Amino acid sequence: MPAELASELILTAPSATIQFDLEPTFNNLYTLTLLNYSDELSGLDEWVTRTWNALSPERRHNNRLVMDGLHFAVVPIRSFKTFDEYLQDLTATDPIILRDRLLNRLCRKSSQARGIRAEAAFEPERLLDQETYINFLTSTHGTDFDEPIEREAHDYFTDPPRMHALILYHLQTMWREVLQPEWNRVRPMLQESVNAFRAQDFSKLPTLDVARRVTGQELKAYWEEMLQRTRQLTLIPSAHIGPYLGKFMYEEKLWMLFGAHLPAGARAESSALTRSELLVRLSALNDDTRLRILELLSKREELCAQDVITLLDLSQPAVSRHLKQLSATGYVTERRREGNKCYALNRERLDNTCELLNRFLAKRGG
Repeated sequence: MPAELASELILTAPSATIQFDLEPTFNNLYTLTLLNYSDELSGLDEWVTRTWNALSPERRHNNRLVMDGLHFAVVPIRSFKTFDEYLQDLTATDPIILRDRLLNRLCRKSSQARGIRAEAAFEPERLLDQETYINFLTSTHGTDFDEPIEREAHDYFTDPPRMHALILYHLQTMWREVLQPEWNRVRPMLQESVNAFRAQDFSKLPTLDVARRVTGQELKAYWEEMLQRTRQLTLIPSAHIGPYLGKFMYEEKLWMLFGAHLPAGARAESSALTRSELLVRLSALNDDTRLRILELLSKREELCAQDVITLLDLSQPAVSRHLKQLSATGYVTERRREGNKCYALNRERLDNTCELLNRFLAKRGG
């Protein structure tokens, strides 16, 4: 089952409780998920690409298998203070409970997406048959899943002890050898972001406005129905997600990840956060095709994706990838017009990036 990767900002219900936290478990699990998409999403932190390229073929395969194929068995249903505490809990969890959690969450997610009542939902035990499982994924995801990985994942979760052993081996070794050193490096920067946002007074703002201020992005209505069920929203700064946004959700709890930065006007204790934000913004400009797209948009009020494809003589996947990064970074705004995605230049974001760079260099010069 494809990981819950989303570049769109998540909206939430007005009555949701909002908090900011490091969430080491969700943070590190999402970093593992991002590794699988390092070749597809441009603009991720360079550590993601560098780490993925350094992994052995076996580890790459296991990461896809564990983080995508066995996703709902891996993702916890509550927060943990440390990643080690999460691993201890995972070790002590009965393998059959993990398997049932995977099947139940998969069926519930599918039912919610289709608006099906709980009593009419797909029965999880039917997914123990492999062909039924693959047909189920096809009906919910079309062709947007890796069938060989899903078939192998099915072989594992129909043998819960074997699945449990694979998950523990992969997560324990990745934590010890890959994630933990990086977490120790970025944690002070992330904590600075958390502390700065906790110091802001958001009490009089609607949840939607809080989310806009925190991420610095426009919010899309696609998630509105789902997020109306959310009653607890935890906002988590990530060192690796770049301009994108990520989520984990369980029942009425939502954990949303955004690129680590400081609130507007907040003073940085160190230069790390400002530098990190600048790298995300400038990396979107460090590409000839994306600059050509911005140049086109500077001369037109609006262009649809097909217009960009035609004018630049590029493939649809290439244009989609570039526009996704420009949109996530805020340099272009996106709207639907007669079923087509259309884009316009966001000059305010460009001006703001120049101002941020000037402030950063002025501080360093002082």
